[in-house]
Amino acid sequence: MNALLSPGSVTRPAQASVAALSAEGLGKAFGPITVLSDITLDIHPGEVHAIIGENGAGKSTLMKLLSGHISPTAGQLFLNGRPVAFRNAVEAEAAGIVLVHQEILLAADLTVAENLFLGREIGRGLMVNDRLMNRRAAELLARVGSSARPRDGRDLPLAQRQLVQIARALLDERKVVILDEPTAVLANDEVAALLDIVRALRDQGWRFSTFRIGSTKCRRSRIASPCCATAA
Repeated sequence: MNALLSPGSVTRPAQASVAALSAEGLGKAFGPITVLSDITLDIHPGEVHAIIGENGAGKSTLMKLLSGHISPTAGQLFLNGRPVAFRNAVEAEAAGIVLVHQEILLAADLTVAENLFLGREIGRGLMVNDRLMNRRAAELLARVGSSARPRDGRDLPLAQRQLVQIARALLDERKVVILDEPTAVLANDEVAALLDIVRALRDQGWRFSTFRIGSTKCRRSRIASPCCATAA
């Protein structure tokens, strides 16, 4: 990984705004094995980043470091210019940093709307407000270009389940959204549609700061060796 992401491998143009998320000298070791070392990266609103690398290069490790799933053994993360140390992914999400995993992590026995609001259900007294959740779910699904319906269940095609995961990540306002190879399970036309969605959401003003997508066909602001994207 050192040869792929090193201090000189990420171009850092002059920026007027403070980075939504940045890493300085970030490193990770598992016992005696160093997976990442001296990673420096700035992620500004309004950008599309791409991180490219071979299998085993450490891309997923970097994504997990940025999103609080694992802790660095060296270096520092900064959120809006201030030092931050996420103890877990829940803290990172509360701060606006979310990782959408490559694996489909939806509950098979729940509807699309129930999956979208799992752990964040909208209540009405002592009851769950299904009508409001279904309405908001339909809005989110339309925004990410999904043909799924709020009441759909376990029979969704794989590509639609991936879009549901992305919609769940956008349920709350985010500073940084990281997509871990969402194109890996998509056909070519679905990949093109996803990249169109990334561009459209960015242009609509969604505060994306990072995606890792398995394609560099999407217009990007910066590219670094080991795929990521941003929007303001």
